Amino acid sequence: MSEKLVSVIIPTHNRGNLITETIESVLAQSYGNIEILIVDNGSTDDTENIIKKIKTSRIQYFKQENSGGPAGPRNVGIRKSRGEYIAFLDSDDIWLPDKIKKQVEILECKPETGLVYCKAEFFGDGFPKGKTYPGKGYSGEVFDKLICGNFVPTISVLARRETILKTGDFDESKSLRAFEDYELWMRIARHYHFHFIDEALCRLRMHTQNMLGTDNMKSHLGAMRAFCSACDKLALPGPVRKPAFSHHCLTTAMAWLEVGNYTNFKIFLERSMREKTTGLNLAICLSNAILGGRLFGKLYPLVKNFLKKRR
Repeated sequence: MSEKLVSVIIPTHNRGNLITETIESVLAQSYGNIEILIVDNGSTDDTENIIKKIKTSRIQYFKQENSGGPAGPRNVGIRKSRGEYIAFLDSDDIWLPDKIKKQVEILECKPETGLVYCKAEFFGDGFPKGKTYPGKGYSGEVFDKLICGNFVPTISVLARRETILKTGDFDESKSLRAFEDYELWMRIARHYHFHFIDEALCRLRMHTQNMLGTDNMKSHLGAMRAFCSACDKLALPGPVRKPAFSHHCLTTAMAWLEVGNYTNFKIFLERSMREKTTGLNLAICLSNAILGGRLFGKLYPLVKNFLKKRR
């Protein structure tokens, strides 16, 4: 039986120094029937010349004006793709050789599954080896877990074409920049099963030009915006929305606490309590009331690190 076509969509912007390694990791896949759609988001370096030097008929190259983020180029790639399956890869990251083969096998035998993802291993100069994301993944109906926090690396995703077409593509709003992927995964998870492969089949490069880097505060605020956007599009009822929103408010509150902004910490903690009182936010509220914001803020990182070591 012939292999079904997989469309690999690679948005890029000024990645001439890295994109060759990315493309080579796709060409080295053990799965053969692959097309590569590279959408250049207004590069001003030598990205175009480097891509055109790669001798293969699998690559389609498109260049457009800079839209400001990867959502637009990914949507262009989706519209121009022909594959029954669609995968996403950023132009500074790489795949391991069996990634697509293993994911296609899952989709072929699990018709109820709309999206397959796997672990991603972080790499880069000065970055500790062996660290992977997510620490824990989930399969089946994952919506209730996903709305409390993202655990799906974009470069690990292989989805059915019909899944994306029925759900809708990436939201290109500026407010969701760098979180449009999380917002889409939530919308997909509302209607389709996910499958997690507990194996690092791709590598996520860490460097100073990552869109978010290690900014914990931006991550939490962006995730909250993505959650609210998905809630609006899905018209989620209050009993589903409130516990998850309470969780997002609480994690954002703790991020504010870690940077010493006690005013915003208190605002988001109180909002978390209003949405849904849980044992965790109640305990944090009481600890803050007893110790005071500054002392609690100093003790919190110690408790957080202790809990991490216990896991």
